Amino acid sequence: MLELKHESKSDVEFVFVNPKTYKPYGDIKKSFAKARSKAKILDLHWHDLRHTFGTRLGEAGCSEATIAELMGAHFSGDHSALHARH
Repeated sequence: MLELKHESKSDVEFVFVNPKTYKPYGDIKKSFAKARSKAKILDLHWHDLRHTFGTRLGEAGCSEATIAELMGAHFSGDHSALHARH
């Protein structure tokens, strides 16, 4: 993820950018809801994926600094994603 972020032609700090315009998508809630519905997963929220991402990074042995960089500013002070490491 870090390599892709650094290789990106975009200066924005977003994970999901339009590959044609290099601008961030305005809203992916409809697409997420549609995918969730098709998968018949009722109790899954966008933020759940953020926690899973942080947990998996921790389980893979990523440093707190790497996790913080990949998760962005919202990570500061939230170490719940790292609990899987301990």
